[in-house]
Amino acid sequence: MSMDACQGCASLTNFEEKVFMKFQNKFVNLLIMNFILLLALAACSPAGSGSDVEPEVDSVTALEGSSWVLNEFGPEEGPTAVLPDTAITLTFTDGGINGSAGCNSYFGEFTQSGSSLTFGAIGSTKMACPDPLMQQENEYLAALDTVSRFTLEGDQLTLEYEDGRLIFTEGTVEEANDEAEMDEEETIKTIFVGPELVDCVGVAPQECLQVRESEDEEWSLFYGQIIGFEYEPGYEYELRVTETEVDNPAADASSLEVTLVEVVSQTAVPTTPESRPEGSELQGTSWVLTTFGPTDSQTAVLPDTELTLNFDGDQINGLAGCNSYFAEVTINEDGTLSVGLAGSTLMACMNEDVMQQESDFLAALGEVTSYTLSGNRLTLHTENGSLEFVAATMHETGEEDAEVVDWETAVSLLNSGEVVEIFQTHSLDVTLTLADDRTIKTVEPAIDDIFQAIEDCGEPCRDILMATE
Repeated sequence: MSMDACQGCASLTNFEEKVFMKFQNKFVNLLIMNFILLLALAACSPAGSGSDVEPEVDSVTALEGSSWVLNEFGPEEGPTAVLPDTAITLTFTDGGINGSAGCNSYFGEFTQSGSSLTFGAIGSTKMACPDPLMQQENEYLAALDTVSRFTLEGDQLTLEYEDGRLIFTEGTVEEANDEAEMDEEETIKTIFVGPELVDCVGVAPQECLQVRESEDEEWSLFYGQIIGFEYEPGYEYELRVTETEVDNPAADASSLEVTLVEVVSQTAVPTTPESRPEGSELQGTSWVLTTFGPTDSQTAVLPDTELTLNFDGDQINGLAGCNSYFAEVTINEDGTLSVGLAGSTLMACMNEDVMQQESDFLAALGEVTSYTLSGNRLTLHTENGSLEFVAATMHETGEEDAEVVDWETAVSLLNSGEVVEIFQTHSLDVTLTLADDRTIKTVEPAIDDIFQAIEDCGEPCRDILMATE
């Protein structure tokens, strides 16, 4: 190899060395610049920023499958404790909630994101309970509807809502019931009430309800009253009631105070021939209407009008308020009764209310399905209501201008102070004598309701003379 060629090789080697050195310097500079950039970025980050970022709460581990018992709720500065002997619970399921609101069971949906929590589509059963319990339940369900956030601290769950907080302790429905020592079967029970009052003797002769605790039991006599229950003969009732021990009851009173919680059912029961009072066959009897219409909204007969009903063989007839009417009637031994198409005279009365009453009365007669007799009282039952009559002989007794009024009107007269004398029969018929010598006839809903009405009346009824059969 010539010297020139060798020098060329050396020259090439020096060139490569220079390129390498130049590349190496750029690489080192690049590393230094990246390091400086990282330091600058770190310096720009807020100190302690990690502690200000709200950690994401895992909804599955935090709430789903957990159960809670409410301790108190309301404003933070003055929360209200849950009523004694009640348990309000909250259980989280897969996207849903359920629990006891104290009286009714409830259910709904929940949505959670971080510490945010909302409930939706909340529904409940519709059982009625005493007022304090219902008030607490309504306030609780209303609070749930506005919940927006929650916090978990150990075994305590706090739900924040529009007007305050709900504070729960972890626990199950069973644990809540044990802690509250609440046994519903001891305080609320179901009883059945028979369709007729029967003669009985306590301190004095009276009429008693027939009751039993199951449909398989025989009827037994009930000598007291069920507070809040308006009994109507001809129906068998299923009731939910509470029983409370009475301290030092009177000699003729029960040691238990029974209060109506709910009328579960009311079923019309036709009167059987064996259960009818002796001598109360319909044939040849005459009656005067006092009220008629739906069971829960009876209408009293208009003043100065008289609607009558007479049984004559297979026919009925009477006055409809303006016109006379007549119709065929079928009375069966099982207590069912039906009225054929009624005919009437065609006199037009000037008073439109009287004509409307007549039309309603004749229409109701055509819907009668059964009847009940109780002393001087006759009830014709329809599918949705009844027509209430008193015996015409009772209606005609006393002054010629004697009126037959419904029970509510009679109580109003009592409270007005116009009544000076009362006579009660065991067939629920009551006669009121007014200060102006008028005589008023009515029928009390249950035996001795007239005496309870006098007691409730107070001072205006203090000097009333009272007599009974």
